[in-house]
Amino acid sequence: MFGRGKSDRVGAVTTTKPAKGAATRTSVDAKGGSTGSGSSGTTSTGKGRPTPSRREAEQRNRHPIVATPTVGPNATKAEKKAAKAAERERWNLERTQQRAAMLSGDESHLPARDKGPHRRWARDFVDARHNLSEYFLPVSFAVMLVTLVPVSYVRNYSALVLYGFIVVALIDTALMTRKLVRGVEARYPGTGRSLRYYAVMRALQMRRLRLPRAQVARGAYPK
Repeated sequence: MFGRGKSDRVGAVTTTKPAKGAATRTSVDAKGGSTGSGSSGTTSTGKGRPTPSRREAEQRNRHPIVATPTVGPNATKAEKKAAKAAERERWNLERTQQRAAMLSGDESHLPARDKGPHRRWARDFVDARHNLSEYFLPVSFAVMLVTLVPVSYVRNYSALVLYGFIVVALIDTALMTRKLVRGVEARYPGTGRSLRYYAVMRALQMRRLRLPRAQVARGAYPK
């Protein structure tokens, strides 16, 4: 009676529904894309690629650390083999020269840890002394043999002898390093303190086993 017809209801729904094109333009405008209508508007373009992650950027900046090749990247297999053989021969020659220098004391082919006039002076100073620390291994071996004796007081005395020898050897080594530092500083200023460990390790070795070999006799202190 008071209702509307079917055609009226359809018309009302049709008039309230927004146009599809208007909704599309609104969403595009909200994203900062097209500002015009239709195909006449201009679109903003980005960098054309996705932003790399931090992990990808770090991996791209990493470069492998490799040795400088002795031959070019386009070298043949025979050339690479010849280069490796030459490299091995060079290393063998260098080791042979260093070994000979260790025995003869040739400064030109000694390794870096033994080169220099201040190190040569320190070696000569240590080799000229009767260092108690160089007898530590023989004394320890002798005490170990004595402890095998099945007598209690012999074992106890042998242990006391070893401990007493260690104390006296430490005192002797301290006096040696003190004199060595003074002597080196007087001749090569600024190098004495760096030779303490070098001199102590040499003094701990038996004279005939030291490398480089001793070049001075006992009592012939360097000038």
